[in-house]
Amino acid sequence: MELALNDGYFGTSSGACSPVDAAVQSCPVPQEYLEQQFGVFQGSGGSLVRISSRAASGANLFIQPAPKNNIQEITDSIRDTFGLSVTALVSICHLQSRKTYYNWMVGKSTPHSSSMSRIYDLLLVAKAWKNAGFPNPKGQLTQPVLDDQSLLDLLNQAPINKDLILFAGSRLNLSAPPQATLRDPFAT
Repeated sequence: MELALNDGYFGTSSGACSPVDAAVQSCPVPQEYLEQQFGVFQGSGGSLVRISSRAASGANLFIQPAPKNNIQEITDSIRDTFGLSVTALVSICHLQSRKTYYNWMVGKSTPHSSSMSRIYDLLLVAKAWKNAGFPNPKGQLTQPVLDDQSLLDLLNQAPINKDLILFAGSRLNLSAPPQATLRDPFAT
């Protein structure tokens, strides 16, 4: 059975069929067409992006895309905001090992609810830190800021005290050397 693309449908000797119908009828569908129409096509077990069409039986067919690994985006955001190493992130998330973290990143496992709750709290603090306009405190993570506790110590506490961490951030921001010297506007 030969397939030819005509106005978005595949023509066969028996008439036109849609790409989904072609797949149901075991007609070969060119990969280029799938990439053009649906954005993504990955061979050997991969997934297509969202498709909505009719199957040969007339029933609605809906293919969901594979979910993205949002845990990686979230932990990267926390790490970038506070300038944390993987080891420091594992510590403040109260994980057993770095292997657990790396298993999350590659999708071999998912966080337990207690870990997800902790990561969510850290994400809220990271967003509040950014909204306050505080810079990345990478060089000041272990510097004592409140009662001989560093920012890393405050991030390690359970439960997380967002207000205390933001207060520590304001202290670090005030004690940090200025980013750039201001130019005298009256100098000629």
